[in-house]
Amino acid sequence: MNKKNSDFIIVMLVVAVIIMSIGFALTSYTQLLEINGSNVTVKSASWNVHFDSNSYNETTGSVVGTHNLNNTLFTYNVTLSPNEFYSAEFDVKNDGTFDAQLESIALTPTLSSEELEYLNYYIEYDGQVYSASQVFSNGPIIAAGATKHIKVYINYFTTVTNADSLPTEDHVLNLSIALNYKQV
Repeated sequence: MNKKNSDFIIVMLVVAVIIMSIGFALTSYTQLLEINGSNVTVKSASWNVHFDSNSYNETTGSVVGTHNLNNTLFTYNVTLSPNEFYSAEFDVKNDGTFDAQLESIALTPTLSSEELEYLNYYIEYDGQVYSASQVFSNGPIIAAGATKHIKVYINYFTTVTNADSLPTEDHVLNLSIALNYKQV
């Protein structure tokens, strides 16, 4: 067999292998989705976990704070005198179509050891109290369409033993609470 014939046969075999590969790929990886019936509905999906501003209720000692509810971030500013407190309650709603799992609670800023001598600061989420930022490996779940209740509380308390650590001038507290969720 001469060189020209063997080259021609090799080229034809390569072309045949390529054509067979393309044919195999087309027939093996192409699937047909067939839906029979007239009552088939594909529902839309949405992610919508947020604080419900309509449920916001503020309880204060003798002060009123300023606040902002934005998605799952709550910021507030308040000036407290000794033995006053600030408290607010509101709901977090899951108006989406997916269940949501709480990944973390961020309370910022973190109170200093001096501030902890006279300030009590916490969030109550669905009956559980958190006084510092938390990261959850398996956090609470809020089902699609469900609501969870939140209470925020900060108290300026005085005792005989903490008199030396009390601030000597007014200080506005700028605090925020962020809840981070993931889809389950």
